Amino acid sequence: MWQSRAYNSRVMAAQPEPLDERTLDRARGTLLGLAVGEALGRPLEAFSREQAQRELAGEARLASGSGDQAQQAVLLAESLLARGRLEPADVSRRLVAWVRGGSRDVGRVAARALYLQSQGEPWADSSRTAWEENHPRGATAEALARGVPLALLPGLDDRTLIRDSLAASALTHFDPRCRWSAAALNLMIARLYRGAGQGLPGSILGLIGERHVLRALEELPTLVLGQLSTRNEAILILQAGAWCALNGDAFAPAVLQAVGLGDTAPLVGAVCGALAGARFGAGAIPAAWRQAAPDADRLEHLAEALVRRTLLPPGLPPERHNGPLRGS
Repeated sequence: MWQSRAYNSRVMAAQPEPLDERTLDRARGTLLGLAVGEALGRPLEAFSREQAQRELAGEARLASGSGDQAQQAVLLAESLLARGRLEPADVSRRLVAWVRGGSRDVGRVAARALYLQSQGEPWADSSRTAWEENHPRGATAEALARGVPLALLPGLDDRTLIRDSLAASALTHFDPRCRWSAAALNLMIARLYRGAGQGLPGSILGLIGERHVLRALEELPTLVLGQLSTRNEAILILQAGAWCALNGDAFAPAVLQAVGLGDTAPLVGAVCGALAGARFGAGAIPAAWRQAAPDADRLEHLAEALVRRTLLPPGLPPERHNGPLRGS
């Protein structure tokens, strides 16, 4: 990098602009909502829709311990705070160490990509290889919520947020449908937590560069609950989670509707929880859920640190650290 260490130190030490409490509350709600939604969904994983709804007829319960979606988001958040911007090689190292430490279930595509990275293969090449080996079943949603912390960083324009969201997903999921689903999720979160969520998803359609993701977002206003699918595909998980978050009138009913779909309830719950948390704020999450949420204090601290973080000047685009993402 051409910047001197002294220059970088001055940038990192700069005081961020004051943030109003409502914006901070929505930022905290984004990460906390992700974790709460996933934790509510984990006891319902692989249930049919009818089974999940019967379970929720009693008192909803949160699984103990952090889930994979929340843990991946924490890893990315900690990397962003340490590095001052997205550095995929650093996130790759953290993910490899995390998987070696015994994660619950990252999915076949991510497991293969991270194994190749652990053997020294560059992250974008390993991701493409894993995708080609599993095609056409490589468009799964295990990386969909990983990049959520990016949406909380101050000063990112849409182009940069899209670029970094694509790269964060591509660490393990090369399929363009996965990458653009992650970018769409972050574009919506960035608007919601800043109080500018009116007109979603229509207000982001012109930014989406993948036709299947674009079509899924265009369909959202016309869908009813019974048409939502929770098959493990990034596009479908995005569509189901966004539909519940944008149609709910409060955090709890939105997330309960999402996890009540069963099947991949932890994935849908994480997406819906992040969006609903960005929309309604941490204060709207029921107190019992906040208290039971795994690592609640840590998540709220990370969220506040992200929105207050002064970014370093941009370096190379993330994909240039490993050559271009071929096939983009």
